[in-house]
Amino acid sequence: MTTNELKELIRESINEMLSSMEVPALEKLNALKSELSDCLEKIEHDNDPTGECEQRVGEINKEVTEMLHDPSISDDDKRVINSDNELDSLLGKVDQLMKHGSLSVLKETWEEAISSGDLEEAIMTEKAPPGMAGWIKDNTPRFVDKYGKKKGLRVLYGTAWKMFYKKNK
Repeated sequence: MTTNELKELIRESINEMLSSMEVPALEKLNALKSELSDCLEKIEHDNDPTGECEQRVGEINKEVTEMLHDPSISDDDKRVINSDNELDSLLGKVDQLMKHGSLSVLKETWEEAISSGDLEEAIMTEKAPPGMAGWIKDNTPRFVDKYGKKKGLRVLYGTAWKMFYKKNK
């Protein structure tokens, strides 16, 4: 048997298996893949304000799992489902979404943290330079009155470190 004959035999076997597959299962699978792809695209582009798509991808994931355990679907059909690379890729994205939460929620949380100033405050540690704790204690009211609490403390500690490095140069 030549390589071309073997390829043709494999093609015929695959076509035979696909044609013997129950049409409703294949149609349902294709419809689920299409819907899953659309929903994931909306989620990734932050175009799911109601969270409907995020909920639906979880439901589709469950439906595909149920198809694989459904005794009325033949083993050949289940093998086709399991070997579908496109479906595997889409379900991988769903898995990441379910493990790590919504991409849009993550983006919103990040933007809120940046705009509120809480992130900057949490990152910035207010520690006095060596030997300057007294100066900071004495000048805190003046800086807070002049700049407000958050900005005043930032400017105060920044000034203290600037003076420390200038003095020790």
